Amino acid sequence: MLSSPLLLTNKQLAHGPLRNRVLQFLARQSVCHYTQHPDWACAHDVKDFIGVGTLANNALVAWTLVRRRRIPVIRLSKYFGERGPVVENPKFLPQHIADLIRVLAPDGLYLALHPFVFAEPGKQLTDQLFELGFERAHHDDKHYGNTLTIDLTLPLETIRAGFRRSLKTQINKAERLGITVTQLSGSADYQDFSQCYVRAMSEKTIQPPPNISSLINTFAASPHGYALQAHWHGKLVAGIGLVSGGRNLVYEWGYTSGHPDHRGLPLQHALHWQAIQLAKETGFHGYDLGGYWIESGNHNSINRFKLGFGGDLQTSSSALNLCWRRHLTSLLNLSRQYLE
Repeated sequence: MLSSPLLLTNKQLAHGPLRNRVLQFLARQSVCHYTQHPDWACAHDVKDFIGVGTLANNALVAWTLVRRRRIPVIRLSKYFGERGPVVENPKFLPQHIADLIRVLAPDGLYLALHPFVFAEPGKQLTDQLFELGFERAHHDDKHYGNTLTIDLTLPLETIRAGFRRSLKTQINKAERLGITVTQLSGSADYQDFSQCYVRAMSEKTIQPPPNISSLINTFAASPHGYALQAHWHGKLVAGIGLVSGGRNLVYEWGYTSGHPDHRGLPLQHALHWQAIQLAKETGFHGYDLGGYWIESGNHNSINRFKLGFGGDLQTSSSALNLCWRRHLTSLLNLSRQYLE
C-alpha cells in the first residue's frame, strides 16, 4: 500500500521524529552520499531544501533531499537532488519519481539528478530514469563521473600487494622519515584541519565553499566519517577528510602544506594507506579515492597518484534532468549565456 509523500522542511530537517525516521532509513543503505543527509541541509540554509520520502506499507522506501533555487520575478524554482535519489529497491523508483513530481512540479522548471550509484547498478538506474522521462543533462556536472575503488573485502596483504612499486616505496619512506598519522579527536583538531585546508586551497587559487568548516566538522566526524592528519617533526603538514558512502568510505577533502621544506614528502601516500587500513578495520567494503578524471588519464598527476593504489575504475550513473517547462527553461539558459 502506497501513501502520500513524506515531506521534511525547515526545522523538520534538523530535529524531530520525521528526521529520525529518515536517519534510520539512510543507515540501512549500502549506497548513500552525504549530500542526501538532512545534516547537509542543516550545514547550509534549511529553507533552501525539501526532503521527499516515499512510503510503502508505512515504511520509508525512498528518499531525495532536494535543493531549491528560486528564480526572481517569475516565482519558479530549479530543483537539484544532489547525488539522489536513495532507493532501497528499484521497484519503488517509479512511485518515488511520481512523488517528487507531485511535490516539485507545481512551481518547478526542472529537477536535476546525478545519483551516487556506480558500475552496472548505476547504468541500470540511469536506464530506469530514462524510461521515467528523464533526459541526459547538457550542462557540466560538478560531481565526478568516474572513480577508483579499492576492494576492502580482500586481505590487507593482498590490497598492499596490488599497489604500484613506487607507491610502496613512498609508504616505506614515510615510515623511515618518521611521518606519523593520527585521527582527529576534538574540536581543536577540526579547527586546525579546516584552517589548513582553506590556506592550502587559497595558495592554489581555489575558492573553498564558505561553509567548508561546518561541512568538515559535520561530515568528516563521527557518525558520518573520519579525518586524519599527518605530522612531521611535530608539525601538522597534511590531512584528509573521509565520508561514509554506505558500504564505502569516500575520500572527500585533502590538503598538503605548501612549505618548501614539506615538498617531496610522501604525506598523502601515508595518509591514504592509513585511511585504507582504518576503513577495513571499521568494516567498510570499499575505499573510494574520490574521483578519477578519465579524459586526462596519466597526464594528470592526481590520477597517477590514485592509480598507484590499484583500485577498480567505476563509472557512475549519468546526470539527468526532468524538465516541466521546457521552453521557459531554454529561454532562461539562453539569457544566462548571453549575460555571461
